[in-house]
Amino acid sequence: CEADGLKGFATIQNRTKYIVVNSLLPLEEQKVVAAHELGHIIKHEVRLKVQPMKDFDIYGATGKLEREANFFAADFLISDEQALDEINSSGADFFSTARMLDVPAPFFAFKLYSLVQRGNAMRMPVDLDSGFLKPRRP
Repeated sequence: CEADGLKGFATIQNRTKYIVVNSLLPLEEQKVVAAHELGHIIKHEVRLKVQPMKDFDIYGATGKLEREANFFAADFLISDEQALDEINSSGADFFSTARMLDVPAPFFAFKLYSLVQRGNAMRMPVDLDSGFLKPRRP
């Protein structure tokens, strides 16, 4: 497995849940991939019983299931308090804040959008050209 190929996958076989992470990835990214795959285990268990979920591009998150796994992972790895403390206390830019939280910048964007979706007001570092991050109407 090369670092730019399969990042990880989650599967369930014989009622045993497995998460596999590419060990050639940088440790910072391995942590993100593991949390992302845990998101699949927790949120998409029924689908995993049918077939494994393989991830080659964690941050692209083009489908609903991938976005759900990323939002789960962002909230799992970075507490709201950690994120808000770093944002408010350091005065650092988006990329520096992501480094301080020890996560890749594209992944940190999921945490910011998660905070916004739950009512926190903040300036977003970039405008994403995608409708999936727009607030959902009940």
